[in-house]
Amino acid sequence: MMEQPRISVLINNFNYARYLRAAVESAVEQDYPDFEVIVADDRSTDRSLEILAEFGDAIRLVETPENGGQAHSVNHGFAACTGEWIAMLDADDLFLPGKLAAVAERAATALPGTRMIYDRVQQITAEGTLWGPPIPIGLADGDITAKAARRGGVWDCPPMSGLVFRREFLDKILPQPALPHRVSFDHYLANLAALTAPVAALDEPWSLRRLHGRNKYKHPDRMARRRWTLVDDMRRIERMAWFINDGLRQLASPVRVSPENKLWYTTVRYWAGEVGFPTVARHWIAKPPDPSPGRIFGGLRHAWQQRRRIVQRGGS
Repeated sequence: MMEQPRISVLINNFNYARYLRAAVESAVEQDYPDFEVIVADDRSTDRSLEILAEFGDAIRLVETPENGGQAHSVNHGFAACTGEWIAMLDADDLFLPGKLAAVAERAATALPGTRMIYDRVQQITAEGTLWGPPIPIGLADGDITAKAARRGGVWDCPPMSGLVFRREFLDKILPQPALPHRVSFDHYLANLAALTAPVAALDEPWSLRRLHGRNKYKHPDRMARRRWTLVDDMRRIERMAWFINDGLRQLASPVRVSPENKLWYTTVRYWAGEVGFPTVARHWIAKPPDPSPGRIFGGLRHAWQQRRRIVQRGGS
């Protein structure tokens, strides 16, 4: 008989009352024998607490002492979790029916020492319409530590709601300082897991990610950024590399990462005019996100178009 580990669903929320009820329902209605739902509310000022009260004992509410961002919520929510595996869920996203059962089944067949299980995430609009193919398109499974290290810690991972972590892993690295991880905490956790242990992938999409006007990295302002914001993006990548290396030290791992190995870092430097097109082209060819020629040349074409737009706005 397949082992059925206890799973904690950890929902982080701040002022997402519009989507919160659907997110919590998608968690509490999972058909799995041993799970709990923890909601970490980061001092919401909308109707979030009123909505959460409707669920009564079906959830455990954790209110943070002050608003501190994504890592802050995860720190406090994780302290209340009792599961062997922790399934992350953003309050504007959804789990599909059967996700926890699929996670438990994959956990039983994963390589020894696996610290993370993930699934493809289907993106949807604010109204729930499907948007594009499930991400990531390609799946990495097994021991990818060397490959991730060669690329500066980066691999094609899903956003937060597609990530499930082993408790033993999070016990070693949480809590984390809140300020540097107000956003992108999912990338920090996923990269650190892949750099130190095998990962296990689920073929099917079991999560829905909602795209709307308040997504940090889908906001139109990011698409219209000037040079100073490109420089800020480079500093963000450098800071993330520093924190990942600090996490690797916490985990007693000999692996270290460098932002210079990150394809995205080289591309941003190209957009900012710090390196030429031949440099970014060599990097893309040496470390493409996908080995298919179509993806390589499509990515190069996108980088060229972005660079032209920045020059036209006088942002180079």
